[in-house]
Amino acid sequence: MYTVLDNSCSIANSIEYFLEKIRSLSGDIFFSETSKLIGEITKANSVWIGELSKNREKITTLSYYQNGVEGANFEYFINNTLCETVLESKKALMIDSEEKNLKQNSNNLFFKKWTISNYIGVPLFNSKKEVIGVIVTIFSQNSEQIYKYKLFIEIISSFCSQELESIERKREFKYQEQRFYDLFNSTPISIWELDASLFKKEMEMIDLSLLDETGVFNIIQLIKITAINNYTLSMFKIDSKKNFIKKLSTLLTDDFIKKTVKSFELLKNNISSYEFESTLKNSLNETINILIKWEISSFSNDSWDKIIIVLQDITDKKNYELRLRQSEKMEAVGMLAGGVAHDFNNQLTAIFSFAEILKEDLKDSQQIKYVDNILSASTRASDLIDQLLMFSRKGEALFISIDIDNIISETIELLERSIDKKIVLKHEKSDLITPILGDSTMLQNMLLNLVINARDAMPNGGEILIKTDTINIDDKSSSFIEKEIINFGEYVKLTIKDNGLGIDKKILNNIFSPFFTTKEPGKGTGLGLSAVYGTVKKHNGFIKVESELGIGTTFNIFFPTNRNLSPKIIEQKNGSKVFPKKSYTILLIDDEELVYKATSEILKRVGYSVMICTNGEDAMDYFNRYESSIDLIILDMIMPVMSGKEVFSLIREHNKTIPIIFSSGYPIDKEELLGYGKNVSFIQKPFKISELSEKIVEIFN
Repeated sequence: MYTVLDNSCSIANSIEYFLEKIRSLSGDIFFSETSKLIGEITKANSVWIGELSKNREKITTLSYYQNGVEGANFEYFINNTLCETVLESKKALMIDSEEKNLKQNSNNLFFKKWTISNYIGVPLFNSKKEVIGVIVTIFSQNSEQIYKYKLFIEIISSFCSQELESIERKREFKYQEQRFYDLFNSTPISIWELDASLFKKEMEMIDLSLLDETGVFNIIQLIKITAINNYTLSMFKIDSKKNFIKKLSTLLTDDFIKKTVKSFELLKNNISSYEFESTLKNSLNETINILIKWEISSFSNDSWDKIIIVLQDITDKKNYELRLRQSEKMEAVGMLAGGVAHDFNNQLTAIFSFAEILKEDLKDSQQIKYVDNILSASTRASDLIDQLLMFSRKGEALFISIDIDNIISETIELLERSIDKKIVLKHEKSDLITPILGDSTMLQNMLLNLVINARDAMPNGGEILIKTDTINIDDKSSSFIEKEIINFGEYVKLTIKDNGLGIDKKILNNIFSPFFTTKEPGKGTGLGLSAVYGTVKKHNGFIKVESELGIGTTFNIFFPTNRNLSPKIIEQKNGSKVFPKKSYTILLIDDEELVYKATSEILKRVGYSVMICTNGEDAMDYFNRYESSIDLIILDMIMPVMSGKEVFSLIREHNKTIPIIFSSGYPIDKEELLGYGKNVSFIQKPFKISELSEKIVEIFN
């Protein structure tokens, strides 16, 4: 075994020997061999080289030798140890068990446990003179050479310090590299790194003005993709980088290829970055709207061999913009519907009123029958306008006890006027149906969406069956226990079944997603079934779909029953036309000639005095002059010159109590009506004589 010789050249020889052994070593092997050499040269019982933790509380050994044998690395806290003294003093420490100034604490215990006679501890430093580790050498017997050993270890500690700092730098670099890699792959934006060296050479030789789409495509193929992040694979629905590169040519769209020519021009003119919008395809041949930004890498500004491309999926943004435009269109349609309804209902008011007046004067039964037909047709027209208004109404849902079969009947009556005659609508009612708690407008919209979808799935005709039944769901009804929580109990089962084209099972789970549609652009918004799903959820129900291509589709919808309530029945207002028996003076304010003529004729027949004003200014003039003689005002809400609301406000400034009945062809909600205060009522056009009499009785009681 090589040992330190007891002469003036012994340390130099030992250093030379040490350097010869570790010259080509690094990392773990370097430290392992160094510990072994220290043990051989100094005849130490135990040697370890340790790294100081970042929080400076622990030492973790990089190598450990005991009695010439490599031991397992270990970790220990430095508090109250000799290592703490070495590291705090930042200089080599040599001590023996007889040292008089040795603290009578755990250090003594340390000596006893390890049977130590001599201890040498040498700190390791980085280039900033910070302590980063330690070399510890333990001797079980005293040695005359101990001071030479200390000097030897101090000298070789510089080599250990350099290697440990190198390891720390590599570790930090690896950490930063991994950090960048994680950031690169976790970023929810597609990032590509391109090698454009071949591409650049080709660009220098071509005339871009003569470049067609085929030429652009061929040049793009010269670009080599050197890196892509994980989000790119997810965005394009491809499982590996290899397959992405292989399928790249199938992902390009004509629009992308055309707009790429502009990028070529900019690159040729040494423009370092550019941004534009285009489209690409994913592996499922679905179009992705993207915002593309390319930039010459800062490492290749002179040669632009490296180009970084960032692609942001803006499909959702584009869909949102489309939805916003669609929403604006629907809002305009709603406003148009309201305007059309108001005008149409004005005409229907005159038809209703004059027909009822005529009916009262007629004696011939055949002629009365003709008038009844006019009234029936007018009622159907009024129902049609109500359905149109349903799409433009706003406000919270109104949940009442409902017989769903009544809603189905009304919906079928509406659809029969517009659905293809080749399609048969069937309604099978259950004799034991029970009421549910629901909003009639929402439920009717739900049915309209489902039946219209069924109609579109049967271009050659067919049958749509709407069926109701009552079932009980309990813990034994395993077919209903799926992902969602089902409350056990009694349900109304609503079935809408068609024998149309059916739905592919691959997309069956997506049909309730907002804006998902299989229809051609312009033929569907993708909102219908999501609205159906929302309606079902708001009614505490659930929905199940079964479909098979070429066979048809069945929607089964389940609503919890409400046996404690009886379904609300809409009473027909065809009863008595009993007006209050009193000589009232009524101010009738309406700009529609036929409406005020018909209404005034009805009121005059009762015996009331009627003053007609056709606009708000005339009405206010009359009211200011004859206020004390007016008992009731019937006020149209929509008029030229001054609206009904403005007239109302002016009247209320002078008179807080005079009864006022608003009239309009467009409905108002209860909250709005309550906002006008007391002694205010509302009648919607077209109204019958019985409805007008009811409102007058109501407001005077």
